[in-house]
Amino acid sequence: INDILGENRASLYITQNLKLPEGNFSWESSAPELITNSGIVNRPKGHIPKFVTLHCTAEDTGITQDFILRVMPIEQPIDTLFIYIGRPLSKTQRADFTCLRIPKNGGTPEWNIGLGSENSGVKQRGNTSYIKGNRRSLLLKFDNPVDWLGFDTPVRHIILYSGYSDATRLRNKIAFDAFYASFNNEGLVPRISFTEVFINNEYFGLYETSQRVKDFSDNDTLLYKVRARDLRLWQSSSTEMLECVSEHSKTSTEPYKPISDLFTFVATASDKEFTEKAPVLLNIPHILSYFLVLNLSENYDGVVNNQYIAYNPRTKKWELIPWDYDKSFSPPLRGRLLTNYLFNRCITLPNASQFLCKKWASLRQGPLSDSAISAKIDEDISLIYPYLTNEHIWLYSSQVDSADEFLTNEFKKLKDTIQQSLLKMDMRYLNKTTDLSSPAQ
Repeated sequence: INDILGENRASLYITQNLKLPEGNFSWESSAPELITNSGIVNRPKGHIPKFVTLHCTAEDTGITQDFILRVMPIEQPIDTLFIYIGRPLSKTQRADFTCLRIPKNGGTPEWNIGLGSENSGVKQRGNTSYIKGNRRSLLLKFDNPVDWLGFDTPVRHIILYSGYSDATRLRNKIAFDAFYASFNNEGLVPRISFTEVFINNEYFGLYETSQRVKDFSDNDTLLYKVRARDLRLWQSSSTEMLECVSEHSKTSTEPYKPISDLFTFVATASDKEFTEKAPVLLNIPHILSYFLVLNLSENYDGVVNNQYIAYNPRTKKWELIPWDYDKSFSPPLRGRLLTNYLFNRCITLPNASQFLCKKWASLRQGPLSDSAISAKIDEDISLIYPYLTNEHIWLYSSQVDSADEFLTNEFKKLKDTIQQSLLKMDMRYLNKTTDLSSPAQ
């Protein structure tokens, strides 16, 4: 098929005219309005890719062959990434790479490289997703920072999530968007977008794209990753379950002392001392807001795992950063309160209950209202649905009807579960004693 692609990089990414052999061959297109019998390409309007079958006949022998091509729309709504590597991907060793990023909606294509400078390169990543996933998630580390995806600053690391446990590819994004809204659009929260990926011109499907949490650790940020699923978290001064990941704290002679001191305070302070000093050390509104979204998402991994603990130099207080929420809103909902020792202490502070009620009321009147959430989910589904359908057809040999039925059912289950969780949270935090007249500050 490479002989007919012309300047196109892959059969599933057709944007330019084909180079069809003439003479002894005849060609017939299943959609001449998209690809003519002579190979002229007319990209469809809108944002949905279209499949075209070219039927080739060798006139002297009568042998026939079909070529399946995908014509990309003029208004392509997501980025495309062509990654080129010279050896097989590995989880333990980085491979040098070059990549071509084609921005959404006709942006100017750009080349970037990761060729071994300061451990740059591409490698596979993940734990459960690495073991169980059909496709591995990837970590790209570039030689120079790239200005992608609308991040606040250029970053050297880009994570491509395979979404092995989330058929909708939306759970991470919905959860992180909810965290971001609950932090008044100011918190340290990973941002998610979508990218279609090709490796050495082979189609790998749709990936969720994000920056690394470690990229939040510039300047004076202290950052620690919770590495172990341990219910003792916050109940002692032990830091055995943590990994120090910020360069700032690594340069210290005692990199774990700041977090150990915090753990000791949370674990041992009397109620009176905690009431007096916790608001000085901890960003209490942030932690209570985190607690709300954690329980909305019912992400059980987020109670004592899948989180970072950070000292934010802007607020000069300790905060939490969510991580890996692809199991959020997974049915059936259990309805139990998700908490740990830190949350238990914070939600019993004076006025904490009132804050939780007012904050939830404010979110439900704004970014987490039924109409706002429904509109945002429908927008995201409209964006990625054609690409998920293509992935199921091409990677998993699904028929169009079965792929549509499967995805429609998965999106419906996600929507239903989110509505059930919202109702559960309303029953907890919207009550007759709650003053809904003023939004949370």
